[in-house]
Amino acid sequence: MPAPFLLMDQRHGWRRHVHAGLILWSKGHFSNTDDAALAAALAVSWPLTDTAAGDLMRHTHGHFALVAESAGQVFAAVDRIRSIPLFYAGEPGGLALSATPARLLSHCGLESFNQTAALSIAMAGYTIGRDTLYDGLSQLGPGEFLRVDTTGRITRHSYHRYTPWHTTEHSTASWHSRLAETTRDILQRLAADLSDRTIAIPLSAGLDSRLIVSGLADLGIRNVKCFAYGLPGNFEAEASRQIAEHLGYPWQFVPFTPKSQRAFARRDLYRDYLAFADSACATPVVQDLPAILALRDNGFLDPDAVVVNGNSGDYISGLHIPAALRTTPHDPDPIAARDHVLDAINEKHFRLWDALATPTNLQRIKQRLATELSALPPEALTPGGRHGAYEALELQDRQSKYVIARQRIYEFLGLDWRLPLWDDAYLDFWQSVPLAQKAGQRLYRDMAQQANWGGVWQGTAWQFPQRVDPAWLRAPRQLLRLAHAPFGKQRWHRFERRYLSYWMDVFAWQAIVPYRQVIADRRGARHLVAWHTEAYLQSKGLTYGGTPA
Repeated sequence: MPAPFLLMDQRHGWRRHVHAGLILWSKGHFSNTDDAALAAALAVSWPLTDTAAGDLMRHTHGHFALVAESAGQVFAAVDRIRSIPLFYAGEPGGLALSATPARLLSHCGLESFNQTAALSIAMAGYTIGRDTLYDGLSQLGPGEFLRVDTTGRITRHSYHRYTPWHTTEHSTASWHSRLAETTRDILQRLAADLSDRTIAIPLSAGLDSRLIVSGLADLGIRNVKCFAYGLPGNFEAEASRQIAEHLGYPWQFVPFTPKSQRAFARRDLYRDYLAFADSACATPVVQDLPAILALRDNGFLDPDAVVVNGNSGDYISGLHIPAALRTTPHDPDPIAARDHVLDAINEKHFRLWDALATPTNLQRIKQRLATELSALPPEALTPGGRHGAYEALELQDRQSKYVIARQRIYEFLGLDWRLPLWDDAYLDFWQSVPLAQKAGQRLYRDMAQQANWGGVWQGTAWQFPQRVDPAWLRAPRQLLRLAHAPFGKQRWHRFERRYLSYWMDVFAWQAIVPYRQVIADRRGARHLVAWHTEAYLQSKGLTYGGTPA
């Protein structure tokens, strides 16, 4: 049997290390080992058994992907959140593996679309489970590894699963101290790891980036720079400036306008980035690409800077748990529990376009989600665990494929990154927090307020209520809202999304589509991601609904 074919090279952060005939490809960072030590450990245990591979990965921490090959065998793994993806496909000679879907598609001649995956992208912006947009193209999910032996046999296993239904009980005071201690420990390790490198933080009015920057300030870390971007004068940027100035950190702002974003989207660099970030399983994230580029080019971010964003504190701390799952039901029926969770996911995430949310489409998605839900243990669907089942599926799909993929922006521009709020210690902590403490971010918010790191949490000066930007739109919007009052909230929300959201988009990314096209459209776009998803599918020769054009 021919050896597996690895389409790997030393670009965009991938490294190659050789030890005793074993070749290790790695990307990202390890928090408790390095390439040399890991390659040596693999060589000693080679050829790996599934048990040995699982044990090794459970003791390897950080955000990484790796591929090892020796004597015709291959081992590949991603971290617990799939922060760096890996893809593979079958070919006549065996398995082909790469970090870049496009290379596999070309090498293996894959052209047929997975219609359910295409529909999922169209409705949510990402695929479900192991699906990719193409038949025959597979991917490793969070906490998974695969092995290929000399016969060409592929085995694939999960060495870690996020299990937020396995909760424990402590007093409220104990939870506060545990969360504060865990967060401080993560930030201390981050600062020690980066030493004197610039820590660049995209800072907003929200909780997550503020928690990171204020925690670093409380620890006395000074090699920090902050920045914001978006519409000039937007409230997120104003809050960012006030926080950074109070903490004594340098701060810069990069303005976005509809005109500037339209111009940026016409650049070759933008098209090159979309090709680089194409994962064949989610719409590419573009949010801060122009800002990072501008700050790198003007010297605010030096080449050795490390971007540290707040992904994804809002998810892991419980904000994403839908209202329908924030109370413990009395019904123990597992079938009702399954439908409860599936309906919550469908309603929350598979609504990019009103026109696609048909009973037929929603049922197709529900059936596909049900397959993933069935892979969870029975306790995930007990009355006290249903919120955890929801969270587990969101991490597997939306978070790992779409939200965390924002790191591709930094890699594309040659910058390193870290994700402290996705640290393994945070995963361990938050999966144990009971629903009563997690729902609505109760524990997260209370701890931040009580700790008051950096003095940027307590008092009205540090409360930043959301407001409508730009300022010129506030008065007309209020008048229009009053005019729609007799017709109900739903009609007002539809009107606002169609006619006003284009201008209220703080990042101005909806401007990739002309305003006249937006207001003439009858399909009911939920927000800017709908338009970017349509553009992504069109680049593949598909309609906005995922069908062949």
